[in-house]
Amino acid sequence: MDRHVVVTGCSRGLGLAICQHHVGLGHRVWGISRYKPAWEHPRFIHHAADLTQEASLQQAFVGIKAQAKAIQVLINNAGAARMNYLLVLGKGEVEDSFALNAVAPIACLRVFARLMVGGGGHVVNISSIAAAANFAGTVGYAAAKAALDKVTKLAAMELASYMVMVNGVSLPPMEMGLGEHMREEDRQKGLEKTVLGRSIGLDEVLHCIDFLCAPANTYLSGETLHLGGLV
Repeated sequence: MDRHVVVTGCSRGLGLAICQHHVGLGHRVWGISRYKPAWEHPRFIHHAADLTQEASLQQAFVGIKAQAKAIQVLINNAGAARMNYLLVLGKGEVEDSFALNAVAPIACLRVFARLMVGGGGHVVNISSIAAAANFAGTVGYAAAKAALDKVTKLAAMELASYMVMVNGVSLPPMEMGLGEHMREEDRQKGLEKTVLGRSIGLDEVLHCIDFLCAPANTYLSGETLHLGGLV
């Protein structure tokens, strides 16, 4: 099935892998990130944008709308993990974390859901185990991702009448993307918060996203799935 998919944060890591996966499924994919990925494909179109800037996002939206007319899938993957302890945490660090991890996904939902109205669609917000577990030194990042989880629930309620399913995927530490830069000590602390107690593989993440975005999913909405399970 030829589906139209929009992926944010596509320049590398998980976001790029999601784009490549959907292209491999025969879909047409529009990727949004500040920098163009070192990968090209006839069914992949990149739009450069800073999602924390309204005008930049709007320009990308106008371009994608002109090319796609309608989309069926939005994957809000863009994010950044800025960690620091409370007593030394700067106000700007918190604002930056919320801008990219919470406000930007809201903005993307607001504009791209309009391209789903009339035909339905699926949204997946990429969250983190940090939102539900408790790790010292993550207050700004964890709070922003917790806000994203609440966005998932409320957006699902508001978009239900349009047959737009909104769900989240909460990730434990991975061997790629943000997980690449984690200290081993921090990685182990994160894994100890999961039932399975191990890093998650890329194929496992993609399988879960496929499940949530499948056309057959006409009822599961408003949930954030904690991959690996929370202890």
